[in-house]
Amino acid sequence: MGLKSCFAFFPILSLTLLGQGDNIRALDNGHVALKVSLNGGAFVSFTLRSSEVRSNPFSSVHGHFVCVDGFGPVSDHERAAGRKSHGEAHYQIWSAGPPSNSGGIETLEASVHLPLANQRFSRRLRLAAGEQVVHVSSTLENLSPVDRPVMWQEHATIGSPFLEPGATVIDMPAEESVTRPLRIGDGPLANQGPGGPRFQPGAQFEWPWAPGGAGDRIDLRTTPSAPGSISITAHRLRREKLAFVTALNVRTRLLIGYVFRTSDFPWVQNWESYEAGGLLHRGLEFGFSPFGMPKIEAVKMAQMYGTPVYRWLPAMGRIDASYLMFLAQAAEGMRGVDTVDLADGLLTLNDLKAGRTLRLKASLGLP
Repeated sequence: MGLKSCFAFFPILSLTLLGQGDNIRALDNGHVALKVSLNGGAFVSFTLRSSEVRSNPFSSVHGHFVCVDGFGPVSDHERAAGRKSHGEAHYQIWSAGPPSNSGGIETLEASVHLPLANQRFSRRLRLAAGEQVVHVSSTLENLSPVDRPVMWQEHATIGSPFLEPGATVIDMPAEESVTRPLRIGDGPLANQGPGGPRFQPGAQFEWPWAPGGAGDRIDLRTTPSAPGSISITAHRLRREKLAFVTALNVRTRLLIGYVFRTSDFPWVQNWESYEAGGLLHRGLEFGFSPFGMPKIEAVKMAQMYGTPVYRWLPAMGRIDASYLMFLAQAAEGMRGVDTVDLADGLLTLNDLKAGRTLRLKASLGLP
């Protein structure tokens, strides 16, 4: 199946993620603080407490929620049966007790039942004393005696004021990239810029230079000042052991990022939404799939660039995946992240062009 016939436009999902009181759980070791809402299980705030720069890089509308076991729109039949976009997990109330502390490691465990899919999704968050790296391990369990095709995307969304025109840069080890294809029935927001389509639809390119709708080239590392624009691109990550996606505000030097195995999450969907009122959102959505789409279309498509676009969840089985998320103040003069390394309890981030390196303690590693 060709790219241009595979993807349907879906409206941007506005979520009310922030909760209060009993709806919030937090990990806080005095260096970083992570708040999790039980309304949808989203990470709603991640702040650096050991610095003067304490702004929250997450989008105030979307935060970082998980799409499971769907990503993007559902089919007409699923919609009629009561399913919604982006899976069930972010519509449910999660269960979680208070964080525990053992051996200097704070741990928060949370889970949610997905009634329509008959699955359970659970997370274990760990934060070691004196560190700025949170270890996230998750499990998707099939409670049915039937094999299931599943989609799982970590919808990490950064926003303004951290996401700042001319200041915030995005990095990832993308090997093959494509702009989101259009098809009949797409709404005007599918690929919109101030003067027309922002990108050439369904066009392959080499990161970070996406082909613009006006015949220009657009640097996806940067954050433009483009009121009213919205667009989506997909990126297959290099087939190396570790992959990453980072966002750095070079003015404040605040740096947020994720490190994970490409065997767990081979794709990043880059979603950009720059509203006319100045509210900016950017989804750094790493997971099983290149684009949000109905599951039936993912199964028909099967793979892109030789990489699967969904996974099978065995009957009464499970899928486990882990990643690290970090927040730090970048080294002076750092303009981005070219490579990462995880060894001997250290996470090393390198800006090869500027000759700068940032090292963070990461004693929990990746199992």
